[in-house]
Amino acid sequence: MELQARGLSAEARSKAAIALVGGQGHVAYPMLGDAVNTGSRLEGLAPPGGVLIGSATYARLPDGVVVEERRHLKVKGKEEPVGAYVLVALP
Repeated sequence: MELQARGLSAEARSKAAIALVGGQGHVAYPMLGDAVNTGSRLEGLAPPGGVLIGSATYARLPDGVVVEERRHLKVKGKEEPVGAYVLVALP
């Protein structure tokens, strides 16, 4: 069944997608995809009050950001361990 025929739409531009879902006065924008799931899992593994980021996010940070590397984290839904970084300080 086509989503638009039911008043729904979804669009995928990368490994994550935001879908407009709703009708009858209720609208939601759920985020879906591997990147979203991995981010959620990393958030759950972050130290209390800390921020844990994945390798792709780390690669986009500007010079001067201080992190502590966490190697080989076992993340639900991933067969291979995931590399991550605890954000310590921003420049």
